[in-house]
Amino acid sequence: RAQEYLYRTTPVDESHVLLDGEGELIASSERHFNAEQGLDGVFGAAADPRSDLRGAGLVDYGQGPVLYRELEGSRALLLAHIPAASLRWAVISQFSTLFVCLWVSLAALMVITLLIVDRLFRSQLALNERMRDLGLVDPLTRLANRRRLLTDFDGLARRVQPAQATAPLV
Repeated sequence: RAQEYLYRTTPVDESHVLLDGEGELIASSERHFNAEQGLDGVFGAAADPRSDLRGAGLVDYGQGPVLYRELEGSRALLLAHIPAASLRWAVISQFSTLFVCLWVSLAALMVITLLIVDRLFRSQLALNERMRDLGLVDPLTRLANRRRLLTDFDGLARRVQPAQATAPLV
């Protein structure tokens, strides 16, 4: 009965076995169960059911995690090998829709914020350029104002002075 129960209730990608108190196979989730095959075929050559497994926990026999649980009222152990991919999807499926929506909303808010900051920065650069132009050109006549003329003449004077100092006197 234990063999039939394990076969019917074990998911396709998992392997379950039932061991007695001495670590001998009683039942397996495989369709054609052979008690002489041992745990090597299910959990790998490193599987040692005679190690002191008590209560419930997790061991690694080299082919991934093996969950075990001692059955109440007996020394029998139920071992379950669950592939890592199945565990991964089980964890992912526990995320609620609200949690995922929250992360997507935060990502959208971050993108919107970056777009707004970029637009404000570009606007500030344009305003700075406009202010510089207003500081150098008269808005009414669109001619250079006194500040622009002083800046231009100072630069011209600095360029002309070294040339005059090296020119021969006639």
